[in-house]
Amino acid sequence: SARWLAVVHSGCEAVSSVLDDAGRTVSLKTEPVETAAEAARRAVLDLRSEEAHGVVAFSNEAEAVACLANREACCRAAAVRTVADVRRVQNSMGCNLFVVNASGLGFFELRNLLKSACSGGAPGAPAGWK
Repeated sequence: SARWLAVVHSGCEAVSSVLDDAGRTVSLKTEPVETAAEAARRAVLDLRSEEAHGVVAFSNEAEAVACLANREACCRAAAVRTVADVRRVQNSMGCNLFVVNASGLGFFELRNLLKSACSGGAPGAPAGWK
């Protein structure tokens, strides 16, 4: 089964609750970090070392985390806010790092988003992706 890592830069109480809930159904290791740059670095290191098949990062600087992570060839990162966003980037780019700005999202929205991100197994790059 796919191994997923959760990196938490910033979030809300709902993020902690969702990660606790998800731990029962998904192989999920959670790591707290202090900055957006550290969130990107932690995700890239885990993807490069194959510690995780994919990463879901929570940050109020989601776009910055995705941008910094995408500087590395092993990473296909996207900022997402909805399950539809997750599915779109899974299909278009085989996303292996989903970065979520959780502000304003409730427990059920975050749970569904996390479940959708982690349910596809190990993500693969589309044909011809460099």
